[in-house]
Amino acid sequence: MEIKTELGSALEKVEDGSHRQGAVEVIDRCRDALSVVFGHACGEQSLDLAQAINKSQGARKHAEPRDWAGQIVARLHSRAKPNEQAKREIRSVTEDDAYLALSCLGVVLREFGWAKSE
Repeated sequence: MEIKTELGSALEKVEDGSHRQGAVEVIDRCRDALSVVFGHACGEQSLDLAQAINKSQGARKHAEPRDWAGQIVARLHSRAKPNEQAKREIRSVTEDDAYLALSCLGVVLREFGWAKSE
């Protein structure tokens, strides 16, 4: 599937989720969209988000803002799981975390040239 179609579909779900769903679902939809972007960037759409970020980073010695933003969403995604909360004794995700995920998605889209800066 072409990235425009796949990314467009993922972003529609992010938009719908941001208006109708809770923090966990918004974070999940952001993660899904980022998986599309980084999957295409590294040429392997089947990779987990964290793996795709690492592979797209390639031989660069230092992570770029888009890499860090993607990693934040990957961490928020795992943090939202009840088993991770119990294992690591961490708080549940909040609406602020969902807003952070949305902001990180925006950073990645701008860094890859898929969204314009305002």
